[in-house]
Amino acid sequence: MENNLSLLKSQWEAVRAISGDHFRDSYDKAGIRFSTNDDLIVVFKDDVAITSLEKGFNREALYKNLIKNIQENALSVGSILNESYKKLNLPAGYGLRVDLAKDIRWIEVNQGNHLSAYVRLIGDDTDYVENQVDVEFRVFLDDKPHATLFAEKGPRFFGKSENIVRDNPFLYAETFEKLAEDIVLVFNEKIITHALAPKKETPNHYSEIILHNLVDHFGWKFTDSIGHVQKNFRNGISDGELNPHGDQFITANFNDSARYLEAYSGFNLIMDIDCRDRGTIEAAETFDSMVRDWTIEKKNAMQTTVIDPTTAEGYAKIKGNKTLEEKYQDDLDNLFLSRVVAVRNALLGIDGWDYGLKPLHSNEDIVKQNVTKADFSYAYAGSGRNVVGFSVNGIVDDLSKTPEDLAIDIEIKVQEFTPKKDRTSYGKVVEVNNNIAIQRLGRGKKEIHVLANLDGNLKQDVNAEIKYSGGRGAVIEKDTAMEIGR
Repeated sequence: MENNLSLLKSQWEAVRAISGDHFRDSYDKAGIRFSTNDDLIVVFKDDVAITSLEKGFNREALYKNLIKNIQENALSVGSILNESYKKLNLPAGYGLRVDLAKDIRWIEVNQGNHLSAYVRLIGDDTDYVENQVDVEFRVFLDDKPHATLFAEKGPRFFGKSENIVRDNPFLYAETFEKLAEDIVLVFNEKIITHALAPKKETPNHYSEIILHNLVDHFGWKFTDSIGHVQKNFRNGISDGELNPHGDQFITANFNDSARYLEAYSGFNLIMDIDCRDRGTIEAAETFDSMVRDWTIEKKNAMQTTVIDPTTAEGYAKIKGNKTLEEKYQDDLDNLFLSRVVAVRNALLGIDGWDYGLKPLHSNEDIVKQNVTKADFSYAYAGSGRNVVGFSVNGIVDDLSKTPEDLAIDIEIKVQEFTPKKDRTSYGKVVEVNNNIAIQRLGRGKKEIHVLANLDGNLKQDVNAEIKYSGGRGAVIEKDTAMEIGR
């Protein structure tokens, strides 16, 4: 395998040099040259012989040949790793998951450049288990042997886990054999021992006394999770069969420093107090009172606030207010998901936008000239992660505009970063306002023109030819009787 390292690296470089953004580059620009050897053509990447093919091959055949060679080398690396992983000291209840076939297939599908292995608890209901570890070994194939380790301790959700390899997650070696040995060594001596080491007992620590005071004097109860207490304040909103008694459960626990007592509603931290300089009874009483006041305030806010979440004015009051976002999360989720679809469709109706092409983009992406992606970002609320807002390439949907107008704003912003190409557009001008003109082209597409980039005047309902050069357009009006853009 040692002798193949430089070959594997060069094969990866060659694949990337003739695909993606570079698929139209010449072989010379890609650093690829050829030499004839009897009936075969030997292919070189920067003076390294990377493969050989029969005469008459094309660019696609070269690409597939390189991918196949990379996959074969990846299988060899996978065998080395899997043999070494047998030495992992897996605790009871933990399993190793490796899907080598999937990783090999991903090399062809999307130029995946790594092999992954996972160590985690066995079973379907393990996400919430305290003090567990979740580990990934990610070994990269496209350079000198190196890997990134991901190791989290704690429940696998909403930032509740702790990164236990934050200080040094990277491993480097001269060979894949040595890299595999180092991965096993780090796991056995640092990751698993650190994560599963029992915490020192601290009997009668003030944090434990405060939790017992909450239970003994203020109606809280210990939960199945060590160091956690819970209380039903019954200040929730009664909601038929879903919540007939107005239950409102608050969970509390100390943070890792055992100094701050934190209160959670669901997964959301609602408050904490510093208990270090308080008496244990005083701290418990103050905390219980503060949480009760919060639940009452939340209930009053939800009962008295009447907002239409589907209007820009109503949404402005909701946005950023965690309580209101949770209250209206179902309405907002339905609204915004439908608007996301409408914005995507509106973008597809603008010239230059289409579904993305692999390997650079996913088929689900909406992309301008296969260069700039419509990057949708979402804001969520509640344990069900309902969508309560979204933006596209920095354009935020505040409900003040129609999805069609949002798409136009996105198009205008993307135009600033899309490579300027010389082109000519023909069509009827269907709208002109202070900033833009909309021109109907053929194939049902529209083109958005920024008036500041045009020389000449555009008139509404008049057919026009616009010639762009160097990012500026020259307007040439046509006879209104011409049939353009039909």
